[in-house]
Amino acid sequence: MPAAASVPSLRTRAFVILGLTSVAVAQPLLDLFGRNPEFFVAGRYSTSQIVAFALAVTLVVPAVLIGLTALAGAISTRAGTIVYAAVVALLAAVLVMAVLRTIGVDAAVVVLLAAAAAGLALAALVLRTTGGRLLASYLAVANVFFVGSFLFLGETSQLVAGGGAGDLGRVDVPTPPGPVVWIVLDEMPATTIMRADGSINEERYPGFAELAAVSSWYRNASSPYNLTHRAVPAQLTGTLGDGDDLPTAQNHPR
Repeated sequence: MPAAASVPSLRTRAFVILGLTSVAVAQPLLDLFGRNPEFFVAGRYSTSQIVAFALAVTLVVPAVLIGLTALAGAISTRAGTIVYAAVVALLAAVLVMAVLRTIGVDAAVVVLLAAAAAGLALAALVLRTTGGRLLASYLAVANVFFVGSFLFLGETSQLVAGGGAGDLGRVDVPTPPGPVVWIVLDEMPATTIMRADGSINEERYPGFAELAAVSSWYRNASSPYNLTHRAVPAQLTGTLGDGDDLPTAQNHPR
């Protein structure tokens, strides 16, 4: 491979780092959180906070790495080159690990060895060839697509368009005649506290047994969904709703 004619400028290095972080860090994280809007609902994130989250995921990591590279370069040209090479190799390895996980390779030893080998190969391509640097630099533009997909195309886009999870809407309910205590034991099947004959094991769970003795216990009742963010709204509203609805009052107006 032909060696680079000169040491890349800080601007070139910055675009390379920004491009590699876009596919190694930003895309996997934005894809993960974009498919799990319940995270933002639970945290009551507003639209501005969701947008800030996307920008932070996209820009903070490369900003830190670019800053370290610039600081090392200010100390000496050799130090800057070493730090830049280490950053590129690290990002390349992280990218390979993300790809391996996506295709279902989970064995830790295999992932680490493959990531190290492929990461070094990709780093050499970027560091030693003009084409590799250009390709990595052009990947910086992908940040725009990744952020746009997260905010406007993914499942989280419902929160962005709807004002965020902080604006949950309003639900009016009649005042009950007495106190109502509603307890959700997430991922706890009733069989956990039952004997083989269907009765509660009062020796292991005396509290549940005492509660059942003074209550109406519907032992054959089951949840309509196996996911908390779908099952709980159904219990609160008494309607099944759409499977794609978010756990907000806007999607469950009752």
